[in-house]
Amino acid sequence: MKKGLMFARSFGGFHPADHAFGVVSRELERRGIATVEKATEMDAFSHLGGYDLLLVYSDRGEMTDDQARSLVSWVEAGGALVVLHGGMAAFPQNRIYHELLGADFNGHPPRMPFTVWTVDREHMITRRAPESFTIEDELYLVTQRCDFHPLLEARQLGQPVPISWVRQQGDGRVFYLGLGHDKRALADANFLDLTCHGTRWALGQRPGPDVRLALVGYGNQFGMGHFHGTLATVTPGITLVAACDLNPKQMELAAEHWPGIRTCTDPLQIASDPEVDLAVVIVPHNAHASVTHRLLDGGKHVMVEKPFTITGAEAAGLIEKAAAKGLTLTVFHNRRWDRDYMAVRTVAESGEIGEPYLYELFLAGYGHPGYWWRSDKDVSGGLMHDWGAHGVDWGLNLIRDDVVAVSAWTQKRRWFDVNVADAAKMVVKFSGGQLMDIEFGTLSASRKAYMRLLGTRGAVEVRPPHRDIGGNVLVYRAGQDGMAEELLPYRPAKKGPHTWSDWSQVEDLYRRLADHLILGDPVPVTPESAARVIGVIEAANRSAESGRPEKPTYW
Repeated sequence: MKKGLMFARSFGGFHPADHAFGVVSRELERRGIATVEKATEMDAFSHLGGYDLLLVYSDRGEMTDDQARSLVSWVEAGGALVVLHGGMAAFPQNRIYHELLGADFNGHPPRMPFTVWTVDREHMITRRAPESFTIEDELYLVTQRCDFHPLLEARQLGQPVPISWVRQQGDGRVFYLGLGHDKRALADANFLDLTCHGTRWALGQRPGPDVRLALVGYGNQFGMGHFHGTLATVTPGITLVAACDLNPKQMELAAEHWPGIRTCTDPLQIASDPEVDLAVVIVPHNAHASVTHRLLDGGKHVMVEKPFTITGAEAAGLIEKAAAKGLTLTVFHNRRWDRDYMAVRTVAESGEIGEPYLYELFLAGYGHPGYWWRSDKDVSGGLMHDWGAHGVDWGLNLIRDDVVAVSAWTQKRRWFDVNVADAAKMVVKFSGGQLMDIEFGTLSASRKAYMRLLGTRGAVEVRPPHRDIGGNVLVYRAGQDGMAEELLPYRPAKKGPHTWSDWSQVEDLYRRLADHLILGDPVPVTPESAARVIGVIEAANRSAESGRPEKPTYW
């Protein structure tokens, strides 16, 4: 990693400089970009030797011309300068500093929500940024001093306002991002992505080649092959080049959906295809491990549909092989981006309901499970391998302690023409004493809260849609006179995270996978986290057979 310095000081007390340093430095290190030290004294600008990167998050203050010239010389010699938000308002009297940045600060309207538009969709910093997004922040107005290349803009009184740009000076590079006024803005995912990708650019990192993707499995259940193809083709940097399915008719369909792609009926052809970099495995659960092994043996990066595997041993074997070959292995846990789950997670991480101690999930309904491979436990792994792949994953991301025991029970009472269980219940105990309680099945004629997280100072609950009221997220907070209830209504998606699930964020997983393979960002879903889900489900199946609590074989 590169060595960086962050000048983080709020002379006027308008910005949380210490907090900004913590957030930005942790994120740069987490993504493997740079380790960053903190500076608060102005002489830091005269002692930049030995640093590859300088970030400025400040406001007001005075910079001498000697300090400014030292900074310019460092940049011109190849230094990477990243200026965030208040860094534009800093040192307002120093012409040299602002000529290096490319503009002068010209004030701002009151903090407010505003829309940010991406104006360059091809630059490595913004190639996979949203076309637009809304953020509550201070909109900095600037007066341009010299040429720069704009990346993002907003609007003020109907006029475009540049809020992010890049420019080069000598052998060095300057990246400016006008977002990040307060703790909420600093936590915004778009702010963090843009800061990190801008830092990569400023350091001279070049993006890797685009990724050529193949779909392995194109069955007609849920249209998942077409679904993945659509996600791939709308992700800049990923190109769909091939598809494979044992059924030739499905390959005819794939060729119709995606004209020009190569098709085949043998996964080994994908494994040996030199024009494929990444394969997505979309086959029945019991074939996940064997197909993924073949693709890894062929040198392909692999993303596996969930559940990852049937057993923890299978998951561990795949993880070991991918690591030995230096290949990316990940799992399509797309529902980590469900808005209702994200709402629950946001409330939990805010601390407003205290320490979570019980997570409940109701994944059941009433009706015949159908005659297909998911109703065959030898192929699917059983009832808890189906929606359990989502529910257990959610719980393990809400409660991070180790799992010490799993108890489960299954019942077969109604649908005797298929061998998957009609109903199941799983209770997971964590090392801190917390519990996860999940109900599954096709024999529940009445419904209850879909998701519930209880904490020591409140609770958050997701109620399923019903007639005209839609889905609701409710937050309960402990008050002096008992429990106060706050109803967060159906789909205020434009204003906050407390919304019903609509999969609208699922593209984020593909975008982050592209950022991983092309830019070097962390893999969006680690195979180890997906393997822990399988370990818990496998322990639940063993418990249902043994009648006693079991420990996960993979943790």
